[in-house]
Amino acid sequence: MKKTIVLLTMLLCLIALFGCTNRIKELTIVAEDVKDVPAGDYTLQYTVTDYETYREAYELQLSVNVYDENNRSITVTNNRTVKLEAEKTYTVIIRLTGNVKGKDISKYKQYTIETIKSDHVVSFILKDGDITLTQTTCTVKNGDTIPMEEVPEIQKFYAAQNDLEGHSRTIISSKWVYYDENGNAHDLTQEYLTNVTKDLNVYSLYAYNDVLIEYTVKFDTNGGEAYPDQTGTVEKTLYRPADPVKNGYVFLGWCTDKARTTYYNWRKEQSFAKNMTLYAAWATDNSAQATPDSYFDFTELSDNYGNPYFKLSVKDKARLSGDLVLPSCHAGKPVRDLVDGAFSHSDITSVYIPATYTLKIARAFSFCSKLETATFEKSNLRDNLDVFVFSNCAALKSIVLPDRLVTLDEGCLSGCILLESIALPDTVQVINEKAFFDCKSIKAIVLPDSVQHVYANAFSGCDALETVTVEKTSSLQEISSSAFNGTAIKNLLLPNRLNGQISLENSEITITYYSAETQTEQ
Repeated sequence: MKKTIVLLTMLLCLIALFGCTNRIKELTIVAEDVKDVPAGDYTLQYTVTDYETYREAYELQLSVNVYDENNRSITVTNNRTVKLEAEKTYTVIIRLTGNVKGKDISKYKQYTIETIKSDHVVSFILKDGDITLTQTTCTVKNGDTIPMEEVPEIQKFYAAQNDLEGHSRTIISSKWVYYDENGNAHDLTQEYLTNVTKDLNVYSLYAYNDVLIEYTVKFDTNGGEAYPDQTGTVEKTLYRPADPVKNGYVFLGWCTDKARTTYYNWRKEQSFAKNMTLYAAWATDNSAQATPDSYFDFTELSDNYGNPYFKLSVKDKARLSGDLVLPSCHAGKPVRDLVDGAFSHSDITSVYIPATYTLKIARAFSFCSKLETATFEKSNLRDNLDVFVFSNCAALKSIVLPDRLVTLDEGCLSGCILLESIALPDTVQVINEKAFFDCKSIKAIVLPDSVQHVYANAFSGCDALETVTVEKTSSLQEISSSAFNGTAIKNLLLPNRLNGQISLENSEITITYYSAETQTEQ
């Protein structure tokens, strides 16, 4: 009887356990992979069948974890809500655990969420070296494919636009390539254009054949002895020929332009980079008329372009008086510079300065109290009249300025109290501080259209100065407020575009402007 009761009890327990096991099997986690989910707050889509029915009886616990593509955990609120970013794939892991009659149980489900993928741009970029010439773009949906037959053709002619200097370049081959993250080029195949899931840049790649070009340099001696052409490539050196000879002239150097305003730089440009002609620049050899060389010392130098020349200094200023004609050459080479203050405080009465000289001759004739006239020979080279060149030449009445003058530097003619008039070349752009300070006899001055800046005290102390002419076509940009202090000017007529921009310390000067429409005085 007892055995029967025991067997019966065991049978009932098995039936109960089997019933519980069947019920646990009914606890199913239902979830499917999801695509095209908008970015932002998202409610996870999953269900657990009969969860509430058995939650307390079996001590069921539910946990939800979400991970991004880099396996970083994403915060889940109440096992339901997450914040998603665009164009990402997330992994969702749902775990269900419990206890049935002392036995632990668990359920597990994993699925993915893909947020909306935007369209992608495939760019076909045509490049010549580092220069992007054209760019063709195609927009494709995420996962779509571009057939190879729709790939644009490479425009081969572009590759020759950026030739290496001195080379002729032809194209051997051209193709589209894709560069991986390590910068390695791969031929573009259908593989890279299938299932496009990101933006893609495709570049042109050319193979070239470069041939050295042979160039010719001609030498125009302008009446001097003829020189043969030089021929070579960029890999050869262009050698400076011996200085040519021309009767009655001194050779200044080779120029790159026919007007002979710019010297060829023999220090930097000695290669055959192009076909060109170099032009010999000459100046008159005035040896017969010049003050004898015995009065001077000469120092041989070389300029920034590789041209040799002499710099002049005076042996004994006390021996110099009367007319001075500076020598244009010495020992077959041009004389171009004077030492600072070369003739200052001397008794010369006139000076003639040949075209060979640069105007970087600071204080060269300052305090020459007997100097009455100064004449510069016509020159093709643009230059600046150096500081205080003729300052305090109290007897100076006449000066002929060089015709390519750009700047009248500080004090260059200051204190020339007898100078009544002066013609400024139409190349002058700048009149610097005190350029005409205390030129007490000047009555009128015409500022050429080329003048852009008139700086502090440029004409201060010019007691007799009544008229300053500025044309309506002037390039003038700036007049210092002190430029005309201590003058007799009553009215200053300026271009209309300067209206309201100019103010003068001399309150006796009235500023008027040409009208904007008719450019007549208003």
